[in-house]
Amino acid sequence: MPVTLKLVTPVKVLPPKQCHQVTFTASDGEIGVRQGHAPLVALVGKGGMVEVIQQDGSRQSWAVRGGVAQVLKDEVNVLVVDAVEAGAIDAAKVQTRIAALEGDTSAKAADELAWLRGQLLVASRAKSGTR
Repeated sequence: MPVTLKLVTPVKVLPPKQCHQVTFTASDGEIGVRQGHAPLVALVGKGGMVEVIQQDGSRQSWAVRGGVAQVLKDEVNVLVVDAVEAGAIDAAKVQTRIAALEGDTSAKAADELAWLRGQLLVASRAKSGTR
């Protein structure tokens, strides 16, 4: 039986994805979930990612912006502030935004930088095919 990912933001709900494995960035490291995983609830990192590995080994990933993940039975529910599919990330635009924020020491800028750097990491991993 596959694992089902449900990825939800305040403005969109992605169609449920059935897959072999779901990996997400928790606040204290990456968590990989396969069939039969123990139940858990974890905070999702501000510059995190969610990745699914299909039965055929293909991968799909999203940059995610903080939230919470729940693992219950063979379902992974991830509720986040924002999510962007790796292929939709415009790395040049993200790098420009990072450059504009780098001198700002406010907490808001730190959160935004974490989100932007997370997008670059997800896009880079997807492009190179690595984790």
